[in-house]
Amino acid sequence: MRHRRGRVRLGGYPGAWRDLLGVTVEEFFPLDGPIRLASGATGSVWSEVAHATGAKVLDAYATGEPAWTRNEWGKGAAHYLTTRLDDTALAEVLATVCAESNVEPAAQAAPGVEVVRRSHPDGRAYLFAINHTEEDADVTTPGGETITIRAGDARIIPA
Repeated sequence: MRHRRGRVRLGGYPGAWRDLLGVTVEEFFPLDGPIRLASGATGSVWSEVAHATGAKVLDAYATGEPAWTRNEWGKGAAHYLTTRLDDTALAEVLATVCAESNVEPAAQAAPGVEVVRRSHPDGRAYLFAINHTEEDADVTTPGGETITIRAGDARIIPA
């Protein structure tokens, strides 16, 4: 049996997810500096010239092209970002998405600190906290305990 890899879906980016996202992307390109959004947030690394084809635009560039969209789909919604947002703006987007989905974060942590909860069928659970920043940062567990994660370090915390 021959497997196909590297297939290109015709019709533009984001390929198979165009209908789900309610967005088509005309072009994407790297940025050599920050780009300002209407909300005051900044994007970096890349940007896309996109068009909302059904999605609601939640934030946009000065040119009017969407930077953050939300498209209702079935019983849920799909969000799409056309740039890498600054930490504060990304935290706001994630908080919005989690709130509308009734999802609670594994723990409270500063931007740049990744926290994932893993559980075992026997009931044991752990928080994996990784501080991707250059400064010590606190993680507050669901039980209210505050743990400092040193800059660039990782901790495994019983949950």
